[in-house]
Amino acid sequence: MTIPLTAGARDFFGLKDCTTEVTRFDPRAWGGLMGRSRFPPQAATSLHGFLASVPAGFARALAWGRRLNMPITITENGTEDAGDDFRPGHLREHRPCLWIAITKGTRVLGYLHRALVDTFRWAEGLDLRFGLWVLAPLSQACTRRRSADLFVESCRTNRLSTDLMGSVGPRGFECIPRWAPGTGTSGGRRATG
Repeated sequence: MTIPLTAGARDFFGLKDCTTEVTRFDPRAWGGLMGRSRFPPQAATSLHGFLASVPAGFARALAWGRRLNMPITITENGTEDAGDDFRPGHLREHRPCLWIAITKGTRVLGYLHRALVDTFRWAEGLDLRFGLWVLAPLSQACTRRRSADLFVESCRTNRLSTDLMGSVGPRGFECIPRWAPGTGTSGGRRATG
């Protein structure tokens, strides 16, 4: 896909993947610009319900980006989780999708987590904790979360080992086409449940 005014002017495509929402048109929803959104029914949501972990959505975004025929840098992928209970699963579930996209020919230059340290957000203040490191606002001291170790190890080894992935379960493999919701086929054959 070529956009005429930008032909030859782009080095890479930056992909920001926060979550996946199902949106439908509703002319009565004026506040939502005539649309209503919700997370997919089986999606696990963060403690605040701010984001959902939808690996299949990440896989679809990577497949869409591959059509641009240029390298992709994932500029943001992650979730808020002050207790660091939801984030490790989110990381484990999304990494196989990245690996599968690469094996299908997606040129990935890099992957950046949502935030290195907790950040201030204008609408939520410090309530949503996105960082791999806890930031104490008054002292500015940083403390490493468990998910930081998971992220560092996957970057250091550049692989998805069984030890690193732990028990992902079927949600971690939603990005495999025959299991992804709504794909219907896998590898040219009809999917059978």
